[in-house]
Formats: sequence, structure tokens, C-alpha cells
Amino acid sequence: MVKTSSYRYGADNVLKTGPHTESFNNEVKTYYMPVEERLKRMKMNPASYVEMKEAGLSDKKIREKWGIDHNKLQKMKNNWDFVNKTLDQMKQILKKHKTTNSNKQRYEESKKEKENLSPEIDYKEKYEKAQKELEQFKERQLKLVHQYESMKNEADNKVVIESDQDYLLAEKVSLLEEQLQTAEHELHIKHDELDTLAKKCYHLMELLKLSC
Repeated sequence: MVKTSSYRYGADNVLKTGPHTESFNNEVKTYYMPVEERLKRMKMNPASYVEMKEAGLSDKKIREKWGIDHNKLQKMKNNWDFVNKTLDQMKQILKKHKTTNSNKQRYEESKKEKENLSPEIDYKEKYEKAQKELEQFKERQLKLVHQYESMKNEADNKVVIESDQDYLLAEKVSLLEEQLQTAEHELHIKHDELDTLAKKCYHLMELLKLSC
């Protein structure tokens, strides 16, 4: 019969193993790489390797200079696609890598430039939309004015309201007066919105000119 020990956890991270009790610390430790080590590793790059090969250094000398072993250098060369490559081939690979990075950088810059222009496009669209709405309000107001003047003239020609039809005409004139006042109020609001958008567009264009 095999005798086994029962393990159980108690309070405060105490591991209890039968009659024996052990405490342990489960805190995660973080390793901080020294600055010198980071700078040293930054120099371990394909461009630096090619420069040293051009200077006539062997892999052994490069390993000693970088303070790494054979396996580490082989792994790095494999990542760079330098294994079993001539110096000229490694230069071509390095050149291709630089071109790819340059294209990627140009793409990111172009993307950022478009993102910077998007507020201008957004304000321009809002400004044009506000202008269109303003024109529609003007047309509506003009139509209401014509209706109001026509009905008011018709009502003014009747000195005394003689019938229900005349009463309805007066009611329509009163209603049109209210609609006209509402339209004028909305028109003022649209004018204010348009002025605000115009100012924002102007300031944005000035900022873009300064950044160019």
C-alpha cells in the first residue's frame, strides 16, 4: 500500500503538508535589463553585422565583439536570412529591408496626413450642408411671406367679418403669422450655425497653412 501525503492551502499562502508547514511568496518578480545591456543589444542588427563583414571580421570575431555564442549568432543570421549568403547577397537583403521600412514609413506618413485632413473635409461637408439648409429655409420663408401677404390683403379688404368663411380666413392669416415668426427664428439659428462653421473652417485652413 502506497502512503501519500495530503497537500492543502491555509491562510496567508501557507502550504500545509501533513505535520509540516511551509510558507512561500507568490509575488511575481520583474527583471529590468541594465541600460548597458540594452544598448549592446541594439547594436546587434543586420546593418552592423554587414559593416563588420565588410571590414573583414570573421563570425568568431563578431561573436566575441557582441559577447554571444555560436548558436545565438546563427539564430540571428537565420532571422535576417543571412545563413549561407555571400556578402553581396546580404547587402541586397539589407537594402530590400530598408526599402520596405521606407515604404512602410511613407505609408504611415500618408495615412497620418489624410487623418489630419479629415477634420477639414468634415467641416467643409457640414458647412455645405448648412448652406443648403439655409437656402431651403429662405425659400420656405419667402413662400410663407407671399401666402401671408396674399391672405392679409384679402382679409383687410373685408371691413367686417360677415361669415364663417371670412372667420376661417382670419384664422389662416393668424396661423401664417405664427409660422412666419417661427421660420424667421429658425433662419437666425441657421445663420448662427453657418457663421460658426465658417469660422472653424477658416481657423482650420490657417492651421494647415502654418503646418505646411
